[in-house]
This record gives sequence, structure tokens and C-alpha cells, in this order.
Amino acid sequence: YEQAVKTLETLLARWPERKNHWTLLAQTHYLLGQDQAALAVQALAYRKGFLDASSDILFLAGLYNKLQLPYQAAAVLEQAMRDGVVAANRNHWKQVAESWRAAGELERALIAWESAGRAAADGLTDLHRAYLLTDLERWTAALEALNQSLARGGLDDRQAGEAYLLRGIVQFRLGDPEAAAADWDRAGREESARESARQWLNYLQEERRRSVS
Repeated sequence: YEQAVKTLETLLARWPERKNHWTLLAQTHYLLGQDQAALAVQALAYRKGFLDASSDILFLAGLYNKLQLPYQAAAVLEQAMRDGVVAANRNHWKQVAESWRAAGELERALIAWESAGRAAADGLTDLHRAYLLTDLERWTAALEALNQSLARGGLDDRQAGEAYLLRGIVQFRLGDPEAAAADWDRAGREESARESARQWLNYLQEERRRSVS
């Protein structure tokens, strides 16, 4: 691989317009564990307009994420989907959403989760969107997302428990303790959410006792 790097650098110096020299050099650096060098080459190839294949863009976005540059990862991948270079499917929109969130761009992450949900057949992306909406304290929108998540289904037991637990919290924030209690009761059927549901129900009982006294 070390000799391949030297050869590819020589080829690039002579024929810098050949895309495959750039991508091969980046991949070879990556195989050597030289992530920074791989990113430098791949990013320069991107700026020169040489990356016109889905695999090349996904590799670049993956390098950005690996080197803790989520903003760049999200921007590159989202633009490639909008340009039709990368398929605009749920998994790719999920990657964009997670990268935007890691970058602290919550509004952009929310838009990406909405796009992921439109490309999904189950309610999992709606559940992720609901978590983001609760972080933003948009309780009504979070409730709508959770209702949609549970209605669409496709959640495993753990995910269903999370959805009911979170919906109970949202209902409580919206001033509907009865609906919250019903959701926490339902969440308690799933082992993964049982303890949290019990704690919320205990908290609700304490609140009711304080309001009476």
C-alpha cells in the first residue's frame, strides 16, 4: 500500500484530471489507517467535481463523520441526494439527520427525519423525529409524530415501549395526566421501559397528592 500511494501520487501529478487516481489514492490512505490523508484527498476530489458516484459520496461522508466533522458529512450527503447522485432513501436520510443532530443543527435534523419518514414503511423514523421534537419542546408536534409512529407500526417491543413512554411524557407536558398514565401503563408491559414507566407513574401520584393537600 505504501508503494501504491507513491505511484498514485506520481500519476496524479501527471494526470490530475483522472478521477480514479484521486479515489484510489484516498482509498489507499484509508486502508493504511491514514484517515486525515484520505479525507484530504477525497474532499479535494469533491471540490474539483470528480465525485459523481454514490459510493464516492458515501465514502466522503463516512470519513467526515469518522473524523468528527458531522456538519460537513450532512451537507455533502444531503446535497448529493438532492442532486440525484445518492438515492434519497430512508437510510441515507437517517444518516443526514444523525449528522445534523451531532452538529447541533436540530432544525435541519428535523427536516431530514421528516424526509426519512416519507421514505419509510414503518414508524421508527417518526419515533426518532418525536425525540427531536421533545428536545425542541414542541409538544403538540411530538404527540402527532408519536401517534403516527404507533399507527404505522413496525416497532419491536423495545421501540414500542419507548414510544409509549415518550408519549406519556408528552401528554403530561400537554396537561393531560390521564392520557399520560394510560401510556405509562402500556409502556410498563415492555421490560425495557418498565422501570422508567414506574418512576413516572410514581411521580404523577406524588403530584396528585400535593395538589390535593
